[in-house]
Order: sequence, then C-alpha cells, then structure tokens
Amino acid sequence: MSFSIFIHMNFLFRLVPTVLITFLFMSCNPFTNTKKFNKSKACLVLSVGGIKGISHIGAIDALKEKGYEFDCIFGNSIGAFIGSIYAIHPSYNIQSEYRNIIQNYVEQTKNDKLESAFLLGAIALIVSGGTIGWETLAAGYIGSEIIGDFSISRFETILNKYYSEINIDETTIPFSTSYYLEKNNSIGFNIAKHGNLAKHVSNSTSNPFIFSDTDLSIIDPGLDRAASTPINDTCELFEPDLIIALNVSGQQPVWNKNGRCKVKIINIKIDDIDKIDNAFLGVGKEYNYLYDQGFATVQGNL
Repeated sequence: MSFSIFIHMNFLFRLVPTVLITFLFMSCNPFTNTKKFNKSKACLVLSVGGIKGISHIGAIDALKEKGYEFDCIFGNSIGAFIGSIYAIHPSYNIQSEYRNIIQNYVEQTKNDKLESAFLLGAIALIVSGGTIGWETLAAGYIGSEIIGDFSISRFETILNKYYSEINIDETTIPFSTSYYLEKNNSIGFNIAKHGNLAKHVSNSTSNPFIFSDTDLSIIDPGLDRAASTPINDTCELFEPDLIIALNVSGQQPVWNKNGRCKVKIINIKIDDIDKIDNAFLGVGKEYNYLYDQGFATVQGNL
C-alpha cells in the first residue's frame, strides 16, 4: 500500500469520528467572557493557515492588550511557530521576536548559499584548470536569487538556537503541537509531549509545498480538518476549562461540541495577498494587513 493511501486512511480514521460527533451533538457550551477566566484553566489554540497565520501575532497582541493570560497553548503548522514564541517568552514583543528569527534564517541562508557557491566555484576552477576566474563565478552568484527555496532543516537549526535547545515540556507556558509521522511503513498522528522543541515545531510546519527539503515522511496537519484548528487535541491533552481558538484556516473547525471544554472560536478572515515574501519577512503593507486583521478581529470579538 502506498504512503498516500496510508495518509488518506489516517485522515479518515481521525475525521470520521469527529464528524459523527459533530452531527450527533449540536449543542455548544456557552462562553463566559472574563479576563481572569474566574481562576479556571484556559488554553489558547492557534490554527494552521500558511502565510495567513502571521495574523496570529496581531491576534495574540490584542489578547494581551485586553489582559488575557493563558495556562496552555496548542498550535499547529504556522500556529506552532507563532505559539511557541509566545509560550517561551509570554511577556516579549512577538513581532520583534518573529522578525529576529526570520532575519537569522535569511542570514543563515545567505551564508549557506555563499559557502555552497564557493565550494562549487573551487571545483569549477579545478576542472577548468583556472580558466574561469573567481570574479566571474562571484558575479554570477550574486546576481542570482540569494534566498532561494525555504529549507526545513535550516529553519529547525535557527529555531533551536532561538529556543536555546530546550525541550517542549520546558516552555514558560505549557505548549504542544502535532503532525503526521512515518513509522513502520505507515503514517501515524503524533502529539508532541517530550523531546526537542525545535524538532517538533519544524515537524509541524513541514509542508512539502513550502519547504524544498522535506518529504512525505513528516507532514504538517493542515489537511486533517480536526487538527487544522486543534480544539479536540487541546481539550484531551491539557484538560482546560476554557479554550479560545484563533482560526485562520479558512474552514470551520470540527470538534466535539459536547465535550468538557468550553470553546470560543474567533474566525479571522484573510484575503489573498500579493507579496508573500514581504509578509514572511515581517515588513511592508502585506505584513501590516495580516497583523491588523488579527488584532482587529480579536478586538471585535472579545
């Protein structure tokens, strides 16, 4: 049986029970809007969403401005990345931390590509007997795309430095994420509880359509509708009284509405943007649009 069939079967095994529960239980527990949550345990959930997930930064800032605090965080894909920054340093400026991480990634990319270019240049010089000069090689390289394809291994390295190589159970605010992982010739769903934080976050963001050096052995949970906004997994893992879920996935979350956790979902609507690179780098009107949409939507819903 091919890996793709295993993947689809695994999605169905997780999705079918959830969908059945959704139809069977149509009632929804009420949400009580209190900043201190009446001393109850509260979790923040951050959805998948690709570049649109940058809006999570503005949404979290709006929550912080309103005085909300959380006892646990669960994020998947881009939500894992943004959520981990908040979980490690809840009092820090998330925008600044995000930009620092991305800038470090860009600088490391430049260094890696330069080293590769000079290595290839050295081989070319040897093969050509020195007829090709360094100036020609350097000029050809500098005129090319310096950033190139996104690298999941490089991203993990940068995250590990930022996280100071801590494990996932050592964050300031308890944090988790999830992803699909190949094991024993099948694909299984994994919720991260122990082990290196950078490894788990990079695994959750491991999308072969974004990163050039990943494959189907590790897959982000975006295609699993129950995990795209991981409400059920958060409720089962952390057992909070209340969940606030920020959803930028573009689809309605699926969860057990008859479960023990009260749930408040904030759907953040994001239009398509033109310059994804600017948003990724944390600059320009594209980034500002995503940030502002997250901030304003939370302000208008809490």
